[in-house]
Amino acid sequence: MARMFSRPSRLSALAGLVLAASTLALAGCSGAPSDDGPPCASTTGTLTGTLRIGNEPRGGAIAILSQVGEIPLQVMANGEGVYSVELEAGSWSVTGEEGAYCTTTAPISTVVSACETTVVDLTLECVL
Repeated sequence: MARMFSRPSRLSALAGLVLAASTLALAGCSGAPSDDGPPCASTTGTLTGTLRIGNEPRGGAIAILSQVGEIPLQVMANGEGVYSVELEAGSWSVTGEEGAYCTTTAPISTVVSACETTVVDLTLECVL
């Protein structure tokens, strides 16, 4: 009985290499190790910024973050006037206040993207 076996042709080997190279290119992989780490699978991003009156950072001031139809979140700035919070990705409105008389004049609209940091600095104005 004759034994049958197939040997890959050069054409099929070349086709396999082209397919592998195409797959790597479409995946955005250069074959080299990446320092970026694994892709982000989070649905949240970070919103951060500094609350100031004039040029002075205001520790203890409050950033108020809201989305349409949701209860606003309040985040207190640290001693250097910096606030930072992880939020669901989406559109947010940001205002600030310190006490009863220092506030932002209008809300700032921003978009928080998943796996990214968005910076919104706020300047408060005081009315006595």
